[in-house]
Amino acid sequence: MIVNDHVRKLYMEGLCRSMEYPGTCFYAYVTYDKNKLKGFKIEELQKYNIRAWATIPISENQILDMRLVTDHDNRILDFTMQYRGPFNDVEYALASHTQLRQQTTVHIRSDYGHVGGVHYPHFDIQLFDNHGRKVSDQDVPQDVNFSNYESAINAVFMQVEKLSDPLIGAKYWLSPAEIAPERLSILSDLAKKYNILTSLSVVSRIINLRTLEETRRGTIDELNFWKIAESVLQSCKEQETQLGGPLDVEVKYNTDMSMLPFFFFLPESAQHIVKAYDLNGRDIEFEPVYMVHEQKGAERLLRDITEEEKNNLKQ
Repeated sequence: MIVNDHVRKLYMEGLCRSMEYPGTCFYAYVTYDKNKLKGFKIEELQKYNIRAWATIPISENQILDMRLVTDHDNRILDFTMQYRGPFNDVEYALASHTQLRQQTTVHIRSDYGHVGGVHYPHFDIQLFDNHGRKVSDQDVPQDVNFSNYESAINAVFMQVEKLSDPLIGAKYWLSPAEIAPERLSILSDLAKKYNILTSLSVVSRIINLRTLEETRRGTIDELNFWKIAESVLQSCKEQETQLGGPLDVEVKYNTDMSMLPFFFFLPESAQHIVKAYDLNGRDIEFEPVYMVHEQKGAERLLRDITEEEKNNLKQ
């Protein structure tokens, strides 16, 4: 397998206390450049429940930057998510008195927790020309505060859907590092078929979680994946009918599945580690939960990792 150059920008690192196992914390990273790592620091656990950072390449020219810090009561001290990608929304450019040029890029950033983010929920939308010069900078206030970082993630994606890429959330939740690009247009067509009003980012997150839950019970093939997807779409449509409009940006789910704003995934040849510690920094025996995306001819599978694959990861 050839790893594309943009995938090599991937960097994910997180230190967090376990909600499921009191007295245990986890440290993990995936990167192609260990110089980016901040490293495990036991003293950080005296201050925070979570410290996490990530740069996630969605495609060749789309990048997400994330940072999350929470206190011991799980209150968010700092959560920043920034999307960087191409921009071609002529109506927005005209409204902001910006002249669109070739290779115009947009940065959409949600700062939740600092710079007034809690009391002044908003987005920064910045446009840059092909020389990297900022040509537009606007704050977009939100009507209500974000209830958690997941709300902020999907709210950012909803802005990107409007201004740049209607499939951004589906790419992030269902095809990170382009592992399943063929699913995106099919899902988009299905959403149109069901006349879904809810953001495709929110729908994709629900499908993502349902798929992960089902994988714990066995292997998910392409047929089962689309059964899950259609079930989610049908449920969304029923709820939209009851509510008289789209579903909210917040998705309710079991936080034991993921305390971080991103799932760790491991492209080929990336450097990685997953370790468990007690609160004094001593190693604890721990068996991570892995899932494998596998392509067999035209069939795509999501399954648990085999013992042989686990052993290869440890080498």
